[in-house]
Amino acid sequence: MKKNIVLPLLAFVILCASVALLGLAYVIVLRESDDWDLPSPRSLPMSNELRVKSVLWKEIHTMPSDVVAISPVAAVCGDGANAGRYEARNDALRSIVRSRSLTKEDAAALLAYLASTNDAMRVERVAALKNDVMNLLRRQETPVEGFAETLPVLRKALSSPRRHAVLDIVCIGSVGLLGDSSDISRLSHFMKCDSRRASAAQAAIRRINERSRRPSCRL
Repeated sequence: MKKNIVLPLLAFVILCASVALLGLAYVIVLRESDDWDLPSPRSLPMSNELRVKSVLWKEIHTMPSDVVAISPVAAVCGDGANAGRYEARNDALRSIVRSRSLTKEDAAALLAYLASTNDAMRVERVAALKNDVMNLLRRQETPVEGFAETLPVLRKALSSPRRHAVLDIVCIGSVGLLGDSSDISRLSHFMKCDSRRASAAQAAIRRINERSRRPSCRL
C-alpha cells in the first residue's frame, strides 16, 4: 500500500522540479536576451530579386557624377553626358513641354536637333523625342522662325533609301501637319507598306485634305 502511494508522490515531485527548472531557465534567457549579438538588417543576405531592384533604382534615381547642370533644351538635344540617357532627356522635355513662348535661341537649338542625323540613343527613342519636340515647336504662340523649313528635311527623309519604320511614322505625321496637297502622292506610297506606316499615311493625308478644304482668310 505504501509503495502505491510513494511512487506517484515521487513522480509528482520530479515533475514539479522539472517545471521549476524550465521556468528558471526561461527567466535567465529573458534577462540575457538584451546582450545577444543579433545580425543587423543590412548584414542579412539579400535575394537576387531585391538586389537587382536596388541596382535599377540607383541607376534611375542617381545622377552620374560627371553630369553637369545644363539647361532643359541643351539636355533635350543630348548635350554633355545626357547624350545616351533617354530618361534624362525626356524629363527635360517634359519640364518645358507646356511652354508657349520659347526664346529664339532655344527654338533654334531644337530646330537644329530636329535636322540632326546623329544621336546616341536607339532609333525608336529618337523618333519619340523628336516627335514631341516637333509638337512643342508647332504649339508656340509666335511662329518659330525656320520651322517651315523643316518640311524639306522631312520630305527628304521619307525619300531616302535607308529608312526606319519608327522614324518614317514620325516624319509621315509631321508632313501631315506641315505639308500640302503636293505631299499626298509621296504619302500614298506608304499606304502599301506595313499597317503602322499605312495608318500614319492615311491620317496624314486626311489632315492635308481637311486643311485644304478650309476657306482661306483674305483681307
